[in-house]
Amino acid sequence: MNGSYYEDTVSGERADILGTMLQSVFTPEQTAVAALQYVGDTEEDYANLWDTAVFKPKSADKMRLMQSIKTLNISENPQSVLDVETLLKYFAVHSFVNNYDGYTSLFVHNFYLHEQEGILSMVPWDYNLAFGSFTYETVVSSILEGSNFNAIPDTGAAMDIETSMINYPIDTPIYSIEMKDRPILNALLSEPETLEKYHQFYDQLLKECFENGKYTSLYTQTYENIRPYVTQGLTFYETEQFDKGAEAMQQYLQYRSESVRKQLNGSLPSTLQGQQNHAENLVIPEGLHLSALADFASLKPELNAEMITSVLNIFLQEQFSYDTKGAVEAIHHYAANPLSLVAKIPALLQISTIRNLVLQKSAPVLVFLFLVILAVVIFKIHKKKATKMPLVALEQIENDPFFLAS
Repeated sequence: MNGSYYEDTVSGERADILGTMLQSVFTPEQTAVAALQYVGDTEEDYANLWDTAVFKPKSADKMRLMQSIKTLNISENPQSVLDVETLLKYFAVHSFVNNYDGYTSLFVHNFYLHEQEGILSMVPWDYNLAFGSFTYETVVSSILEGSNFNAIPDTGAAMDIETSMINYPIDTPIYSIEMKDRPILNALLSEPETLEKYHQFYDQLLKECFENGKYTSLYTQTYENIRPYVTQGLTFYETEQFDKGAEAMQQYLQYRSESVRKQLNGSLPSTLQGQQNHAENLVIPEGLHLSALADFASLKPELNAEMITSVLNIFLQEQFSYDTKGAVEAIHHYAANPLSLVAKIPALLQISTIRNLVLQKSAPVLVFLFLVILAVVIFKIHKKKATKMPLVALEQIENDPFFLAS
């Protein structure tokens, strides 16, 4: 984070800034259960699985799954508890689209685990950050486009993110982790027979979806179906954003299928180590900008370069440098001196986007408080009138001739 972490990297090395940052937050112990690593023989050891289950598992279900996990990790035949063909197809598509907001990354989430009679498979879910868009560089570029804030540390001679994602090796499709830390994937791709079958599914994917031009037809049809709604302002995106994203999508599919074909025929290494040692045949994705595919750009105008840079100016000012290193130093400073944040509130409320968001979020509370105050005022007025009425009535009675006569 100080701008010099990758200064000694070489061209064949990938600069995983996001992974480097998150490794200081997540520990292997925290993600082990979600990754289906063997961590013990009691139900309590796998509490995270039961807490996040879609269906409430019975004791027999838990015991069966625990036994499958144990077999997966420490037996000589880990594939005996896997739906091999289904999982190979799953990971072929999963790694083709480079979805690193899931099982193959440090986060190890965004999938449904399916177990039936001890056999494990996966149901895919949540691919909005696929196509290599879930990286530090693409997120920052999509949000801070046009800003002069230096948010990306110097990566030296390391591989740029577009080249990295397009050529990401299909036989080691993991990000920020090691293959052994994802036992399902490791059990499948570490065996020559299933690795070959995995390659066959990849070959089928390329032949039947990309190299025959089928994806071009589907892409054109989808683009033409969606764009009219974008131009009418009925989506989260501006027309220019949509067009740039659509173009980047087409480029990604073209370059990615080209790289995978080279990996399948052996002209490009299909492992991380192989590509680092022989980076000369990498596919160079000219003109591709993955930031155009980053889902975070849809947050505009609520979250944009103008608002973020205004906030950074307030918190950094002349006390800290206007870059990532300065931001990190500022975080440590304000964490140690939280009361100093109070002084920043007036300046933050001068930013129209933040002011509007505060008013929008606080409006229900303000309305509620207004109604409570109004109710109290009405109650007091009513009570005041009620206490005066008997006195007025008494005066009237005392002066009433009929009352005196009776």
